[in-house]
Amino acid sequence: MLKIESKPDSTLINFTCEKFRDELVSPFSATAHFEIGCFHLACADPVKTEKRLPDSEEYVLRFLTANGRSEVRKIMDRADTCSDIAARAAVYRLARKGRIERVDEGGPGVKAVYDIKKQAVTENLLL
Repeated sequence: MLKIESKPDSTLINFTCEKFRDELVSPFSATAHFEIGCFHLACADPVKTEKRLPDSEEYVLRFLTANGRSEVRKIMDRADTCSDIAARAAVYRLARKGRIERVDEGGPGVKAVYDIKKQAVTENLLL
């Protein structure tokens, strides 16, 4: 869902993605141009906003921070701000992004265990 904002005395229109499933859409802006019998939008520099993770990714990071290394099933079973399926998908997205990592020995029949990547923890402390 797109959120559209504009101040009454401004021609700048800001668009931000409020609800998203998998990928965050970057905010964008446009300038409204009004002429007699004509209206058009032109690209504008977007306002600076803080990038936010999807709720499911925020949940997984919060869960792993509080509980440490955990099996995917345990992460899914305790999902509180998203569905269990969204939590599982978030685990794999965060692993691809390098924010968390699989910490078990792997292999057939081994339950996947994930934890926050130590480098990601250090980077967050520096921010």
